[in-house]
Amino acid sequence: MLKKIIIATALFVAGSAMSATEPARNVLGEGSQTTTLTVRWGDDVAIDNLASTVKFNGTATVGDIINTALAEDPRFYALKDGGDSFVAFGFDTNGDNSEAISVGGALELIAGVAVTADDYSAAKGSSDYDHWKVNSDATCWKIFVNNAEATCETTVATGDDVVLEYTAADATAPAEPVISMRKLDSKAI
Repeated sequence: MLKKIIIATALFVAGSAMSATEPARNVLGEGSQTTTLTVRWGDDVAIDNLASTVKFNGTATVGDIINTALAEDPRFYALKDGGDSFVAFGFDTNGDNSEAISVGGALELIAGVAVTADDYSAAKGSSDYDHWKVNSDATCWKIFVNNAEATCETTVATGDDVVLEYTAADATAPAEPVISMRKLDSKAI
């Protein structure tokens, strides 16, 4: 009898381990191919990163993946300089849909992106509670695909991992993600 219980327990545990993984929670875009986009601000505001699965068809660049995420996730927003370069990214951490960018006045957001020809170093995100980081001489937004430095023009393939990270200007690889665990309230257990 004990032998049957052990075998039944082993089969139950093995069956549980082989169950399908939970589907991605933040899926953006359309298509049969997917890539993962992780955005890391490196600040102490709420959870440090945004992770999304972005769908696409055919050939896509990192810029296409970022623009899809900006257009489809109302919490994610960005600023471009007078050219076509991203210089700041923000994220609405409390879900109040307050995405806004100001540089000497409010800028219009189109598909999650504002553009300015002005000095963007003093640009502000919508809220002190949001993630908001602007390029500077020492730190800036960098792109990595499968841990290698990349640009918005880099082509991505299905299964690639794209990391957009606010990091040291001389960084050549993404930082190891910081995982923090909140202390559980003993009353909640």
